[in-house]
Amino acid sequence: TTISDAYGRFSFSIDQAGLIVIQFKHIGYVSREVDYQPNPRGGSNLHVTLSPRIIMLPAVEIQGIPTGRNLALPPHTFYQYEPDELSRQTTQQVSDLLTNIPDVSVKSSTPGQPVQISLRGSQSDQVLILLNGQPLRSAGTGQFDINQIPVASISEIQVAPGNQSARYGNQAMGGVVNLILRPSIRKSNLKLNLSRGSFGLNRGRVSAVWNRPAWSSEIHFTLSDADNRYPYQSSGKAGIRENAGSQQQSLWLTTNYHPKSAWRWEGIAFKTLRQQHLPGPIFELTPDAHQLTDQNHILSNLTLANAEWQFASRTSWDAQNLEQQSTVSVMGGYHNRIRTSTREQNISVSRQFSAGALSGEANWEWESLNGEDLLRPQFSLGNEHRQTREAAGSATGRFKLGSVDFIPHLVVREHEISTGQRLTTWQAGVQLEKAAFTAWLRTGTGFRLPNFWELFWVPDAYATGNPDLKPERSRDQEFGIHVEPVTSWQIGF
Repeated sequence: TTISDAYGRFSFSIDQAGLIVIQFKHIGYVSREVDYQPNPRGGSNLHVTLSPRIIMLPAVEIQGIPTGRNLALPPHTFYQYEPDELSRQTTQQVSDLLTNIPDVSVKSSTPGQPVQISLRGSQSDQVLILLNGQPLRSAGTGQFDINQIPVASISEIQVAPGNQSARYGNQAMGGVVNLILRPSIRKSNLKLNLSRGSFGLNRGRVSAVWNRPAWSSEIHFTLSDADNRYPYQSSGKAGIRENAGSQQQSLWLTTNYHPKSAWRWEGIAFKTLRQQHLPGPIFELTPDAHQLTDQNHILSNLTLANAEWQFASRTSWDAQNLEQQSTVSVMGGYHNRIRTSTREQNISVSRQFSAGALSGEANWEWESLNGEDLLRPQFSLGNEHRQTREAAGSATGRFKLGSVDFIPHLVVREHEISTGQRLTTWQAGVQLEKAAFTAWLRTGTGFRLPNFWELFWVPDAYATGNPDLKPERSRDQEFGIHVEPVTSWQIGF
């Protein structure tokens, strides 16, 4: 027995006379036996060619199981942005990542203040924030501050401008922003980050990731402090903005449990304590005004799926305690204590077919408000609540018309509100695909329920609540063309 070199060459010696049989073997080739008569006078060369061995294996079918983390929209109809590792390490807030995406406008004042996100000129309260494809609704104003989410946890950001109420319900009238967390395949690690910035900002963050075969978990703790002092000049009057500092502590925890590929549980919990001093308008002195916000959010998502069926159950709870206090203001002193909470339960089922998909979901939401003014009892908000029940169904098809893929879709959502109102929203569209060319047309209706602040806020110098406010309604159309990789443009109205 002998072994060849990298080129298949080898040599050996024979100490016997007469005819011998030499057997040649190689992985991936058919073995061959050759009769050989040694040369009694000495060595000789022998050239042998082996035939490749062809093995017919049974067909292997690979099927993807949907996770529900992505937007339920046709490709090219929404923007996708994946930050690289450097961006995640150097960017301090998730809102800073949105500046890389078209049609997105981010407005922020000073550190510690929640940001406002606008899509194609919409109001910030018309944009719904999603986390792994699931709505995040905050108690009170309904607006969720995305900067509570650690930048290091973001894998991808998807933005769909335009009316999405039929797909995602209340507050999606102007579009949705979907934040997708990084998959649980990272190595266990511990990181410390310290930074300084403008407005006297100091920030520190500790992050830890644990990863095991069947589960993973990560935790982020952040401390930040900023004095927010800056010079101003108005009508010949100059000065330094005082009483504008903010302090914030945030704790973020996520856990994934996936013992089997067919099901997965994901739990997310975070707590934010934010103290803000409120300077007020330039000509209104509020030397002692301050606000303390304690926000807690818990999200649980269970998914069971195979190649055809998917069942998902989502439970979320958001509670916010807000305390505002000042002895000097236009309206006199105030000391508000306001507690708001939102509970939501969603169950969805979807079925995949070779020619499309069908899905249905049921959603229940309960919102409550309790507010009192210790200095002005007559201006207390009192106790209020609202319940919303929703049912939605969607259908998507995929048909071949010659060389063109024809993809129609329809979504209908029915809303029933405890105030006696019933709303129906819908979205219909079609997408055409041929090689690198894609065109789509979409139309639909949307709505936004007034939040508790708009309904019940006590009269002050800037706003007054109106319990008789009706839901906002809208209708939009969009046409778009995408040519890979040349151009992509859209027309919406």
